[in-house]
Amino acid sequence: MMLKHRRVWALLLAVLAVFCSIPLSVSGENEEWTAQTAGLALNFALSGDQDPVTVSGTELLQAFGVQATAAEKLYFEEQGIRFRVSDRVPGSCISVERSTDGLTVQAKSYGYTAENGITVWWIPRSATVNGNTVSFENGKYEAHFAALEKGKVYEARVEYKAELSLDAGIGQGLSDLGYTVGTQVADRRSAYETDLKRYNEGLARYNADLAAYLKDKKNYEDYLVLQRNYLAEKEAYDRYLREKQDYEEKLALYEAYLQAEEAYEKEWAQYEEQSEEYKRQYEAYVQTEALVNACASCITAMESVFIVDSTGRSMYKTLVGGTVDTVVQNKEQLLSYGGVDENDVDNAGNATVALIRLTNGYKAQGTDGEKFRYYKENYEEIRDQFILLYSSLFSLCKNPAVRSYLNKKGKLERYYQFIAQLYVISTGLDDQTTFDAEWNLREHTVFQVAEEVQLFPDRNNADPAELTYPETVPPEPVKPVKPTAPEKVEKPVKSWTEELVEPVEPEKVEEPKTPADKETYTGSEPKMPVFTEGEEALEKEVRQGTLGKRAVQEGCTLDFYSSVSKAVSYSGAATARFFDADRKTLLYSQTIPKGEEISYGGAIPSKSGDKQFTYRFSGWVDEEGNAVQPGVLERDTDFYASYEALAVDYTVTFRTHTGSQTVKAHYGDLPQCSLSLDSYRENGYEYVFSGWTPALTAVEGDREYTALYTRKSVDYVVTFKVGDREISGVYATGEMPQAPEVADYRDSRYFYCFEGWSEELKPVSGDEEYVARFRKESLATDLTTGESIPVEEREGILAVGKGSMSNGYRISTLLALAEKEGKAIRFCFEGLSLQVSVEELPKDLSAVALKKEQEQFSFHMENPEGESVFPKKGLSVVLCGELTEGEIRIFGTNAEVETEQTGEGIALRLEENASYRVERKYSVTGADAENGRIVLDVRAAFPGEKVTGRASADLGFVIEALSLQTGFGEITVLPKEDGSFEFEMPQSDVTAQAAFRQAKYLVRFLDEDGTELSRGVYSYGEKVVLPETPEKEEKGGVTYVFAGWSPVLEEAVAKNADYRAVFKAGTKGEVDTTYSSPYDSSRFFSRVVLPALGMLFGIVGALTAAVIAVRKKHKHKKD
Repeated sequence: MMLKHRRVWALLLAVLAVFCSIPLSVSGENEEWTAQTAGLALNFALSGDQDPVTVSGTELLQAFGVQATAAEKLYFEEQGIRFRVSDRVPGSCISVERSTDGLTVQAKSYGYTAENGITVWWIPRSATVNGNTVSFENGKYEAHFAALEKGKVYEARVEYKAELSLDAGIGQGLSDLGYTVGTQVADRRSAYETDLKRYNEGLARYNADLAAYLKDKKNYEDYLVLQRNYLAEKEAYDRYLREKQDYEEKLALYEAYLQAEEAYEKEWAQYEEQSEEYKRQYEAYVQTEALVNACASCITAMESVFIVDSTGRSMYKTLVGGTVDTVVQNKEQLLSYGGVDENDVDNAGNATVALIRLTNGYKAQGTDGEKFRYYKENYEEIRDQFILLYSSLFSLCKNPAVRSYLNKKGKLERYYQFIAQLYVISTGLDDQTTFDAEWNLREHTVFQVAEEVQLFPDRNNADPAELTYPETVPPEPVKPVKPTAPEKVEKPVKSWTEELVEPVEPEKVEEPKTPADKETYTGSEPKMPVFTEGEEALEKEVRQGTLGKRAVQEGCTLDFYSSVSKAVSYSGAATARFFDADRKTLLYSQTIPKGEEISYGGAIPSKSGDKQFTYRFSGWVDEEGNAVQPGVLERDTDFYASYEALAVDYTVTFRTHTGSQTVKAHYGDLPQCSLSLDSYRENGYEYVFSGWTPALTAVEGDREYTALYTRKSVDYVVTFKVGDREISGVYATGEMPQAPEVADYRDSRYFYCFEGWSEELKPVSGDEEYVARFRKESLATDLTTGESIPVEEREGILAVGKGSMSNGYRISTLLALAEKEGKAIRFCFEGLSLQVSVEELPKDLSAVALKKEQEQFSFHMENPEGESVFPKKGLSVVLCGELTEGEIRIFGTNAEVETEQTGEGIALRLEENASYRVERKYSVTGADAENGRIVLDVRAAFPGEKVTGRASADLGFVIEALSLQTGFGEITVLPKEDGSFEFEMPQSDVTAQAAFRQAKYLVRFLDEDGTELSRGVYSYGEKVVLPETPEKEEKGGVTYVFAGWSPVLEEAVAKNADYRAVFKAGTKGEVDTTYSSPYDSSRFFSRVVLPALGMLFGIVGALTAAVIAVRKKHKHKKD
């Protein structure tokens, strides 16, 4: 806004100057200047003018009556604050006209708009030709020169003047500029210091909160370690509880198993007793069952009387029905036919009546025993009546008249069936006869007329004379159930070595909240303002009071002068002049007749370079600056050299903490550095970039800049690592960190002695980490190999060697540790563990060993020199493990052995030069087996003791093999007949094993004379296979019938057995023709034969009479 007003005002002044010939006056007004505005306000030069006239800021200030201070001079020079004005007036502003009486020079004023927008006017003041000067007056810029020689070249020069009046405002602005800049620098520095203070305060709060956070974090991390340890201990404790509970449950199961095993042994004893009783009862049952079966077989024929065929008929129904009555009731008619024996009819009737009575009596019996006894009581009558009925009816059936009669009645087929059944029953009841399968009745065989259901095998055992039905028939005895052996349960072993106490959970520590980032506390870090040397000098003078505001009372006027020359000839020739670019320096001149061609004959023009540019001649230009080439000359002409400006490149070097960089830059450009200017840390401090020295300015030549850094103190974290634990703290630069106390510690194999840190502690200069160093010493080593041996810690005990037992240990470190902690030491050797109180051991003890020869051992001790040492009073040791005095026994050589049972084991006092032998009981168990079991009299025994047992097989099984599994291999044992066995206990656990196989029994069938008929091998309970029925040859006219086996056959095999055939005397043949009986023959003839013959003759006669009567009747009808 102010500049615009100033330009308008300056333009008006310029117009007035042109028309009123008054000096140009410029006002600076009261606007506060800066270096930039001052430079612009004082730039009255034409844009692009490389060589203006200048007045330094110091000189200009002095023109206003103010003396510049040293700081102002430096600042003005540094910032390039100076007054500039272009003094080159174009040659076109003057012209020369020729006349007969001389030359007339005419000039024009020249004005241009300067960089600051002000129009500057150059006013012609005078003209000079041939040494004569004419001043211009009254605003008329023309002068005439006469008395000149023709043909001579003259120089016409016009003098110009630019008068610039600067008011007091410009002077005041320039006067105040230094003070203003110094004050601004002071304010900026103060603001920076205020911001820096605020930043540092925020940083202090941040560091304090960070330190508190790190402390809380350490407490939290310590808590996490405690919590992890607690959880690990809790897990171990919970595992211990589970293992303990599991152990107690398994122990309860084991104790229950022992009780069940004891009960099982009792049940087994009862089972064996019951098995013996079962065998006895079963044999009695089999014998009774065989007798019952024999009785049942005896009454088979009688039972067949009641068997119903497919039509619903039976022998019994036929007897009580009308089949026989049909014949008996029609006796007279049958007799009339002729050929029928009256006795047969009577015998059939009488036998039927008797059999009805006998069968009804048999049927009325309630039980099988009553039936058999009734049958035995009436056997002979039943047999005889059936034989009588069969003989009578068989005889009658042979008579055609009887058959015809029965056929008419529709009972012939039933009569045939009835007779066949009577034949089967009669032969079945009579042991003296045997059923003949070839029997037939008028081409009707038994198998054609009798149904299969009514047939039965004839065993010739119907006579019950030698059989007695048992009074009582016991039920089949129930086979005792083999008790199930309880599933074997191994005795549980404790998996823990000490009783644990439930750990206490550490007090909870909340995880600290991470503090906000640093910038939240501090804000953005203030950047130190960069001031030039001049600005800092101004600030210093302002602070010191040597520079203040100074009043400028009045303005000043600056006069500037310039001239323009032109060569002219007062003749018909033309002159060409060649000037340098300043249009003042004549380089070459030549006058030639008009119309001829001119050429430049001087040296190639050159222009000295400056800091900004170098120049290269590019050709000629005219008054207006247009490019022209010398050629045909028609008038006086001036040529001006033109140059091409070439920017000068300067080398600028930047140096930072990371290195250096060299760049090329043009004059006036602001160089740029691409190196990292980030802050960095060194020797414990932070270095923040704060600027360059010297101050970075526009390029005016080769320059080297060095980065400036502000050093700041920094807080660092120092960490001390002790194993997997970290302890951290915050320390400022230069502080000495405080190391925590570190204790020695140990694990299962080594003792770790703290020896210091990984490096010597030093003042803090960055984040540091120190690692604790420990010297590792084996707690115990194998005396032979030197390898480290694990040590297990229990309550009050350090056990060495468990899991990697040796016969000797070097224990210097372990001994010192046990003595320090007041703990006993347990030495685990192969097959033996000894617990020793440290107080009883020799002070110079270094190593211990267990020397073994066969089954004896001696405890040997050495000092560091390898010499034997032993307490003079002996050494009390405890043989460790879950041992009782009843489970082991100790023998001593050259020493008395006295033992005492303790909670840890068996206490024993060892003597020097003595050896001992420890024997323990080994377990004795019986392996589970199928089809039998093993019972042992003890569960454990010392080596050499006798152990007895018994292998018992289940019913139907026998012992196949018996062996002992020992630590030395398998031993075969031969049991006694009753299954008992014994063996001497070896030095190892023993498991008795038995195999049982199914029993096989030999059953033989022998003939009456002892000849073997057949044999078979059977398993228990199998059914025997009978041989073919044996036969006996006839002797002395007596035939023999097979009557069974002796002893009574047991169908289910239970033992080895021989069965001998038994025969009875008898005959074989058809009953109707060869039937014979041992009974009274006369009685049989009078009661059976004679009546049958009479009946037969009667039937025949009746039939004959019937035939005659029929014929007569027929003949009478015919007649």
